[in-house]
Amino acid sequence: PQTRQALELAAEESGRSLSEEIEFQIQRAFAKEETNERLREEIVNGVREKFGGMRLYEDIQFLAVGLRMVETYRGENWNASQEAVAQTQGLVARVLEWVAHTNAPTDLDSAETQAAEAFGAALGEEMIKQIDEIAEKRHPWLKKARETMAKDKAKQTKSSSKGD
Repeated sequence: PQTRQALELAAEESGRSLSEEIEFQIQRAFAKEETNERLREEIVNGVREKFGGMRLYEDIQFLAVGLRMVETYRGENWNASQEAVAQTQGLVARVLEWVAHTNAPTDLDSAETQAAEAFGAALGEEMIKQIDEIAEKRHPWLKKARETMAKDKAKQTKSSSKGD
């Protein structure tokens, strides 16, 4: 009853017959659905591009599934404890190894592998530094909290070394 009243009111306001108004509303609904689908696709493509393209987006999805698996298995966040972090590191290393074997040849000797891993670790340190800088700019309290935590840790270390 309410739908019919709304259609009759819309038809009267637009100067269309009731059947013309029904047809107009159906076409509008289809057009809206097409627009929504196009927007969803643009958003997904935009997210993929933010991750560096489809290949990196898919690789990141593998890692996200792995993190979720650790959390499900442990019943806690992947970074909630040292053991969880260690399990996550093992999982991530294995997933990266699997992805690398499916995407690229492995032709490095052990020295080249060690050099590449050291370079990757250095890149990781730079990335962490940049993330920290961004986080501290967005959340000024974070820097002070980190400083307080470092002081507390230093005090704790100092007092525990005196007890030895």
